[in-house]
Amino acid sequence: MNVVTPLLLHVWGGRGGRLGKMAQKKTRPASGFLSMFVLIIGMAVVTLIIVATTGMVSFTPNGPERGEVARVDAAAYVRQEQANMDFPVVLPEVPAEWIPNAARRASYDGEPAPTIGWVTDDDLYVQVSQTTATADDIVRSAEVIYQPAGTSDIEGVTFTHYEAENERPLWIGDTGDVRVAVTGSGGDEKLTTLAAAVIRAQSDPTSLPQ
Repeated sequence: MNVVTPLLLHVWGGRGGRLGKMAQKKTRPASGFLSMFVLIIGMAVVTLIIVATTGMVSFTPNGPERGEVARVDAAAYVRQEQANMDFPVVLPEVPAEWIPNAARRASYDGEPAPTIGWVTDDDLYVQVSQTTATADDIVRSAEVIYQPAGTSDIEGVTFTHYEAENERPLWIGDTGDVRVAVTGSGGDEKLTTLAAAVIRAQSDPTSLPQ
């Protein structure tokens, strides 16, 4: 081997040679990707540990349990609305299994309408609105066109039934100073139960939450 050969080996093949530098350049991207992957995995593990220990996420294999339905304080809401409205607002005594999960002030043609909703014992939904707006105002305020579809007598009050395609039924009863509007997915039985409870509450001052 002449003198040139070791020199070429040093220039091209040593760690400081061109081949060595090329090899180092080729391995750096792979090393960078590996470090990034390890970092992401580590962050994911830490996040899972934090979430698990704080209880922010739960898993129920068979779906949500009934106890997980969000509750509202319907009595407190009605007390508040009694102080703000110039007409009587009542809290109906519904079956104990029903869970109050919505309380808000709706509006029909500018007239306020305190509204309370419940999840029933069979996981359906019903709600009642109490307002001084007329039945026509309530129907016109809907985003769909409701048509009369019969009546029913509930606790001495005539409720007119309204229906619209692919919409929940709407029943409206006139008690004199107040219109009672019940609706929901609970069917006739649940709507009748709710409407009757409202009428009984209106005739019994002791039913008002104190």
